[in-house]
Amino acid sequence: MTNGASGLPPTGPWRQERTQTALSVIDEMLVRLQELGDLARSARGDLPRHRGWPQPPRPLPVSEEITAAQEKLALTGRQREVLVLLAQGLSNRRIGRTLHIAEQTVKAHLHMIYRKLGVADRTGAVVVAMRRGLVSGGPVQVPLPRRPPDSGPAQAGRTDRAW
Repeated sequence: MTNGASGLPPTGPWRQERTQTALSVIDEMLVRLQELGDLARSARGDLPRHRGWPQPPRPLPVSEEITAAQEKLALTGRQREVLVLLAQGLSNRRIGRTLHIAEQTVKAHLHMIYRKLGVADRTGAVVVAMRRGLVSGGPVQVPLPRRPPDSGPAQAGRTDRAW
């Protein structure tokens, strides 16, 4: 009984030959995939020139571009409030407490803000908002949430609350 017939992987020169053959096939496939990628990139570059394909939009003058971008943004009032607090460097938790909304709601607002501004993170949102004049660059007073009344003697000496 040979190694291959017993269910064990073959050993010796036969295994080395099969391994080399497999590696050669993989190398050839990688080269062909690279060529296919190059061809696809070239074809994508040629697409707008064909008749019947939509032409790329004409560039707008800067003032029209800003107006069109602001219309496209259409941030809600609450999203603008979240964006202003975000620009001031507040955490999601602090934004939620300031606006009296849940932290998950803040995250949902931020997600929509990121999508509307075309950014991936907090920093990008603030940079785009400042460039487009959606928020000012100066420090702004943040209204702190009012502390709820103490609910009894157990609360009297606590100072670890984040209110």
